[in-house]
Amino acid sequence: IRDYLEPFGIDVATAIPPGLIGTLDSAVYSAGQIRDRFSPDGWLALKDLSKTIHQVATTVAPGDDATRAMTVILRKLAGFSGLLHENMYRFTG
Repeated sequence: IRDYLEPFGIDVATAIPPGLIGTLDSAVYSAGQIRDRFSPDGWLALKDLSKTIHQVATTVAPGDDATRAMTVILRKLAGFSGLLHENMYRFTG
């Protein structure tokens, strides 16, 4: 697993990988560039996810603590994904 995750900047020895934080920061930046087209709920969910991951990155220890923190992050990420899917325009043709 370590070899697979290394190109993504994910070190399995750290509680919250810096590569994950960097990817989320890039998503927040990209969403900010199209802020006028982004749903208010989606923006709030993304900012909350970013705030949460930055908070836990400084306080979480590797092991069980990191697993619990990742569970919270994964739940928020699923909520964000659901909001975007619900607010997405669909065009056939």
